[in-house]
Amino acid sequence: MTDQKKSIIVIGGVAAGASAAAKARREDEQAEVSVFEKGEYISFANCGLPYYVGDEIKNQKALLLHTPESLKARFNLDVYVNQEVVEIQPEKHIVLTRDRLTGAMGEKRYDKLIIATGARPIVPPIEGIQSSNVQLLRTVPEAEQLKKMVESGQVKKAVVIGGGFIGLEAVENLHRQGVEVTLIEKADQVMTPFDKEMVTYIDDELRGMGVRMVMENGVQKFITSGDQAVAVELENGEKVEADVFLLSIGVRPDVTLAQNAGVKLGASGAIEVNEYMETNVEDVYAAGDAVEMKHLASNQTVWIPLAGPANKQGRIAGANAAGRRMSFKGAYGTSIVRVGKVVAGKTGLAEKECQRNNIDYRVTYNFHGDHAGYYPGAENMMIKLISEKDSGRILGVQIVGGNGVDKRVDVVATAIYGGMTVEDLESLDLAYAPPFGAAKDPIIMTGMNHSNSFRGEMDTITPAELAAKLGDSNLQLVDVRNPNEWKAGTIEGAITIPLDDLRQNLDQLDPNKETVVYCRSGQRSYFGSCILRNNGFKNLRNLTGGSLSWGIYQKSQS
Repeated sequence: MTDQKKSIIVIGGVAAGASAAAKARREDEQAEVSVFEKGEYISFANCGLPYYVGDEIKNQKALLLHTPESLKARFNLDVYVNQEVVEIQPEKHIVLTRDRLTGAMGEKRYDKLIIATGARPIVPPIEGIQSSNVQLLRTVPEAEQLKKMVESGQVKKAVVIGGGFIGLEAVENLHRQGVEVTLIEKADQVMTPFDKEMVTYIDDELRGMGVRMVMENGVQKFITSGDQAVAVELENGEKVEADVFLLSIGVRPDVTLAQNAGVKLGASGAIEVNEYMETNVEDVYAAGDAVEMKHLASNQTVWIPLAGPANKQGRIAGANAAGRRMSFKGAYGTSIVRVGKVVAGKTGLAEKECQRNNIDYRVTYNFHGDHAGYYPGAENMMIKLISEKDSGRILGVQIVGGNGVDKRVDVVATAIYGGMTVEDLESLDLAYAPPFGAAKDPIIMTGMNHSNSFRGEMDTITPAELAAKLGDSNLQLVDVRNPNEWKAGTIEGAITIPLDDLRQNLDQLDPNKETVVYCRSGQRSYFGSCILRNNGFKNLRNLTGGSLSWGIYQKSQS
């Protein structure tokens, strides 16, 4: 009599599920590894769907990373598509399945089970939302349907509801196809993980593309004719007509199956797992968008539905189900989006997240070109760096610009993972040649700037802090830009002295007042602050990011 093979069942495919199954096979060649996917496709690039609609990705097959046949051939996996697991019975170590095409029920035993059910889109119970042209964009069939409608000429106008990653990518790609787009967002900004001032570049780009933006306004109902929606009625009563309405309100962890089996959920509403991706139920693991994780910058347990962590978690769950003991440490929510010519990236904590978590932090804004200024085509980027105030530990960065945003975000993500401080950033040894960077890379310059403040060499003030102080009689605001720059305007109440004339005009200033110095981006005002400090000025601060950050802050508040 031969021993029964170990049975490993994975519920769900795509990022976490497919990764888990493939890793389990690599660890154990003899195990029976089965994957149940309720949809039609087992492994596809859902992040690429908007770009398929926009025809940047030409061939649908490019989105299909694996098929049941290819997974069987390469990894000897038993893959069942259109097969939904409807119940887990942990005490019997079995799952009950239902064929979504025939309705036939089935049962399968497991030794180890991995739940990778992912997230489900939020579809609120709004009148008319079931209309045939109110769509999602999370699956290949949904993308295919939208693409066919656009290419057939049926869609002249579109409404995208929700300004997150998928929503903005959909806006960009519908616009690329010549569709007139209205974006509706309930919040007061798009891309809510970012601080509000950092998305003003995205706002400007969208408006420059001709996209109409309706902010701080939710959907009341869809106005229908037959089985189709013809307009959306907003909370303020406005009606917006369109040929197609794309829902991108957000997602929630898909945990009903797990919860019914006694799997514990965390405070975020996602599945609670330990570092080995184990749930509270014996022999049951979970991975991907259905689980919560540790945020490595805040040490808080959070829910981060992103492909990067999902793939890693799936790999670890698969390895451990097969007998290994690997651990998942956590993530930072590193993410990036492109809207037209604007790229916005983030890793770690935003300022508002620091405030919510009662973290004492420090902020600097920096503006630098993506490569050497003397080499043609340099594109400016805005960098907001946040550190822990006392230790200088890097907490997060947000960068908005064009070329080069991705690699700078990744540098900081790596620095956070390594537990680096802002002083480590100024010592990094990064690649330099004129087409790619500068001898002092934007991240190195940001580290230098931030470290000056951290070490107490030069205190900084943010635009928000300055705005709260304007009008204070004890405040002395000094603009050290050149006269031709003043023509565009100065901050209210500023004393204007060009940097090169500052030493000769110290008598115009009161060394006993609180003094804030600013220029265009913060560099010349740093030089000016050094002059003032060495001439007896004590209560002295440099406006971080200068008039550029001030202007962006003011725009974000309007």
